[in-house]
Parts: sequence; C-alpha cells; structure tokens
Amino acid sequence: MEEQNNHEIEQFFANEIIRLNLKSNAVKSACKKFGLTPEQAMSFYHEVRSKMKKSLSRRAWTYLLLGAIFLGVGLFGTIAKTGFIFYGAIAAGAAMLLSAIGYFRISLLKS
Repeated sequence: MEEQNNHEIEQFFANEIIRLNLKSNAVKSACKKFGLTPEQAMSFYHEVRSKMKKSLSRRAWTYLLLGAIFLGVGLFGTIAKTGFIFYGAIAAGAAMLLSAIGYFRISLLKS
C-alpha cells in the first residue's frame, strides 16, 4: 500500500512540475492532499525533479524548435500580408517559446 502511495505522490509532483507550478505551492498542496510533513514533501519533490531533468530538457528543445518555426511563419505571413490567420501562428510561437524557457529553467535548476 505504501508503494502505491509513493507512486501517487511522485505522479502528483510530476504533474505539478510539468504545469510549471511553484515549488512552494506544490509542496503545500501535497502536504494537504497526502498528509505529509513539509520535509517529506520537499524530499519527494527533489527526487521527482531530478528524475525528470532529462525529459524536460528534451521537451524544452522541442518546444523551442517548434516555437521558432511557428513564430517565423507567423512573422513572414504578417509581413507579406498574406492573411489574418498568421496572427495565430505568432501567438502559438510566442507561447511555445515561453514554455521552452520555463522548461529550460526547471531542467537547469540544481536538485
């Protein structure tokens, strides 16, 4: 039973990290949800974050590449006055670039 509870806690922290939530908010909500002490929650958080660093850096590079492509297509379409639809590409590209920055930030933090 404890092994399954640990797995649920790890999944919870993985979801919080992927959503780019702050560490303090994730630890507080884990303490409330699972009845952990702040020290236990913090150790689970650091353990999960260290496991996810490699996958987060890959995801950040992917978002950076796709965001640059979308942003380039959107800017080219807007400058060339080919249509209104390209404003969505600018917005999507900017959002992907911001997400990539967040993922790089998480993957480069010390554990």
